[in-house]
Amino acid sequence: MRPPKFRFAASYKLQVKEPSGLAYIPELDRFVAIDDSSRTLVLFELTKHKLKAAHLDSRPRKKDKVSDFEGVTYDPERRRLITVSERSRRIRTFRLLAKRPTSKPSGLEQIGEARLPKLGDNPNKGIEGLAFLPARFAPDSRSHIVAVNEADPKAVLLIDPEALEIEHELALPRKWDRAIGDLSDVAVDPLSGHLFLLSDESRQVLELELRIKRGKLDLAKVQRFDIEGRDTGKIKKPEGIVFDYDGDLYLTSEGSCRVYRYKRR
Repeated sequence: MRPPKFRFAASYKLQVKEPSGLAYIPELDRFVAIDDSSRTLVLFELTKHKLKAAHLDSRPRKKDKVSDFEGVTYDPERRRLITVSERSRRIRTFRLLAKRPTSKPSGLEQIGEARLPKLGDNPNKGIEGLAFLPARFAPDSRSHIVAVNEADPKAVLLIDPEALEIEHELALPRKWDRAIGDLSDVAVDPLSGHLFLLSDESRQVLELELRIKRGKLDLAKVQRFDIEGRDTGKIKKPEGIVFDYDGDLYLTSEGSCRVYRYKRR
């Protein structure tokens, strides 16, 4: 399969102060943005010309000191949303609440929580993004939660979706690790299963293939490309990345509070 190309198609204003992560719910054809500012999740639908949104409360109880909400993903096998906090490294899982199974969710119920180990000395360079890797794309034929550590070290983590524990810590290919300033989020391509890593500082997306090499899990380079072009202008602080079921790519910008859509070619 040839590496896909993407063409900027549209951008939408999102009424969220700090959209730091993105998820996609295929059975609803809706997206979820995590708002670092209000510590809530926002469910939204994109039509050709506008965006419709509703807030889902994900704020912790007052006694829980949880901050820096940076990543969110959707686990379609267990039908739950998963969030991560950068500084505390706390992962929480939520069930979507709705009056009927096919109706739009109106709230959340927390159903699980765990804390990931510390990878580096700087808590402000911790876990930045989450994605879900289906079993059909995994080299070990098991589903995983994929996370990225921002820097020091820049790393891709494979997490057991039941135990919420890190199973593998993978480094980027050496040349790319040196060329990329940080990692902001990760998405799994629904067509190829490749990992797409977003870098805020370098303003690029990295496509990598998860494979087994010499008996060990490894990340192989596929392509790198810039997120900005003549039609996008400068994208301020790109933080979230996700695919829809057609394989179109979406980014969020904390600086402009917009969602950018890229059509697959």
